[in-house]
Amino acid sequence: MQGKKVKLFIQSDDISLSIAFVETISVHNQLKGRVMEIINGSDVNVGLLLTVEITSGYVKRMKLEVGKEILCLFKSVAVDIVV
Repeated sequence: MQGKKVKLFIQSDDISLSIAFVETISVHNQLKGRVMEIINGSDVNVGLLLTVEITSGYVKRMKLEVGKEILCLFKSVAVDIVV
C-alpha cells in the first residue's frame, strides 16, 4: 500500500490503557497519547482520534485527567484497514 492513504479503525472496546510502557505483555502495539476528554466518566479521548471504553472506576484508579499522557494498547488483529 505504498503511496496510498489508508484509514485504520479500532473498536473502542479493543483498546486497553496503561500509564506506563508494558514490556512483558502479549500486546505489542502501544501508542502514546494524551487524555483529551473524559466523556460520561468512562470514555476517554486520547487525542489520536481514538476513544477508549473503560469503567469509571478505572478512570479514578488510574487518576486519568485531561492532559495526562497515556498509552493505548491493542492487538494487530483489532485493526481494520480501509483503502
